[in-house]
Amino acid sequence: MNTDMKVSRNFQVSFAKDVVKGLYFIHTSQIKYHGLLCLQNCLVDSNWTVKITNYATEEIIADKLRHNEIRPLGMGSKIKKKKDKDGDEENNEGTENKKKKNKEKERYDDEDDESENFDNFKDTRSITDKKYLQQAPEIIRDLITTKFLPPGSQQADIYALGMVLYQILFKLYPYYERDDSPNKIMTMIALAGEDDRIIRPTFPNQQTTSTTAGEENYNLQLLSCIEACWLEIPEMRPNIKRIKTLVNANLKSTGSGTLVDQMMKMMEDYTTNLEQLVKNRTAMLEEAQAQADRLLKSMLPPSIAEDLKAGKGVSPQLYTSATILFSDIRGFTRISSTSTPLQVVNFLNEMFSGFDAIIAKHDAYKVETIGDAYMIASGIPKENGNAHVANIAEIALKMRAFIANFKLAHRPEEILLVRIGFHSGAVAAGVVGLAAPRYCLFGDTVNMASRMESTGVANKIQISEASYNFIHCFYPQFKVEYRGKVDVKGKGECDTWFLEGKEETRGRR
Repeated sequence: MNTDMKVSRNFQVSFAKDVVKGLYFIHTSQIKYHGLLCLQNCLVDSNWTVKITNYATEEIIADKLRHNEIRPLGMGSKIKKKKDKDGDEENNEGTENKKKKNKEKERYDDEDDESENFDNFKDTRSITDKKYLQQAPEIIRDLITTKFLPPGSQQADIYALGMVLYQILFKLYPYYERDDSPNKIMTMIALAGEDDRIIRPTFPNQQTTSTTAGEENYNLQLLSCIEACWLEIPEMRPNIKRIKTLVNANLKSTGSGTLVDQMMKMMEDYTTNLEQLVKNRTAMLEEAQAQADRLLKSMLPPSIAEDLKAGKGVSPQLYTSATILFSDIRGFTRISSTSTPLQVVNFLNEMFSGFDAIIAKHDAYKVETIGDAYMIASGIPKENGNAHVANIAEIALKMRAFIANFKLAHRPEEILLVRIGFHSGAVAAGVVGLAAPRYCLFGDTVNMASRMESTGVANKIQISEASYNFIHCFYPQFKVEYRGKVDVKGKGECDTWFLEGKEETRGRR
């Protein structure tokens, strides 16, 4: 019995009814009784119907064994080895020593035969042990006394039927809770008298039938029927007709028809549910894929992300004209030192979400964020002529306006000031890394844009001479103011301008 295999209640009910039906047929036929009914003689056919086998055969086998007409499997090789060993001993020992040793060997062989049949029931129990432990006390008594199986009877079959029903319904071996050897258990069953406690299998989680049988939840009438099968006096056990009536009345399956019909209906329901499950899982997969795509495209430019998803290589590229912007919050270190980590994270999340919404309306790409620093590029990787300057200029103005109206949730009195700078020029770009790829920008343009931010003024947008020339020539609607010369690290004195605003009514030249 495979106790690890999950069997539904319908299978257990059907199997139990099949066994009762089969034994009812045997008892009402000319066969009269089985002789050695046990779970091992109940087999499941291709239609999931239990059939009882080996009926009326054990008595014939026992009779032939008793008259030495046949021998148990393997006994012939034992006898041959015994004779060969005896022959070797005759060549080396005297007759008296030989007889003495043969006598001792016969005694030990008898003990081995007995232990072979009755010992090792626990984890190493044999099929023979399982069969014998399911038999009636009167059968076990003769078996222990004569070492041969006695003639069967209908009352003995009823006792064994109780054992079979117990194993099917509870998926447990008889006497599973005992640590005694099969030999000892069978001896206690056989010798139980008025002064000895009669032992029988116990239902799980209970000692009597006063409660339901564990999680299987079989009713008391059915449990009482099984216990009645185990009565010590054979004549007091119920007949098969009575058992069949009780089992059919108290064991009900959740479906109608035969077990095969129920399985077909179950497969139809399963197929229907599977189709719906596949549909739901497909929708979940598509949503998860969409979320992954959104996350990937937030980390990489959309065109680069699509190429990586398609397995295409992304070669480094030089862009001759692009604009890079850097922004920074003035006094961020002071704010962070007087706020909790959660407050800082919430603050940055709200601020950057606002910046992201602004960028989404323009032809630009958020390259990365480092602390409160925010880096944006336009004209990369999608080239847009000279429009990259106008895109970044509009984004910078909207970012400054957003910060002017932004309030810290934990410090509403705090006035935030942003420092923004951008520069235009040639930029090299490429994907760096395999496990966590990043789209990185390189070149002097990136450094110059960073200097425009770091040398800037709070609440001002500082631009380089290159960006000013683009605006002056192509986008005069943007208002700029000359700041003067600024000492830029690595560049010396450089002319810079402040982007002040935009005249919406003016057009492009």
